[in-house]
Amino acid sequence: YQALSTFDDHAAQAHLHCPRLCFAGSTDTITYDERWGGVHLDIGGTLATHRRQLEDLGWQVHLLDGLDHTQAMQPQHVLPVLHPWLTRTLHTS
Repeated sequence: YQALSTFDDHAAQAHLHCPRLCFAGSTDTITYDERWGGVHLDIGGTLATHRRQLEDLGWQVHLLDGLDHTQAMQPQHVLPVLHPWLTRTLHTS
């Protein structure tokens, strides 16, 4: 994560011209122990907070209600989001 600390994600958005999808569980958080710097990542909360800005930048955003990090990457939760998005994306390309 340190290598990405100076990356200007917002500036990079203007260079993206492909379909974009992001999703996470609404309770998706990861807390690393001190070996990894004691970092706490609130992936779901960050996605919820910045959802409008991401959508304005062309991202399709999905929050999977009540799911944590491990649950949100299980096929039964991913496929209902990914399959329709891929179908729409492939038919409009």
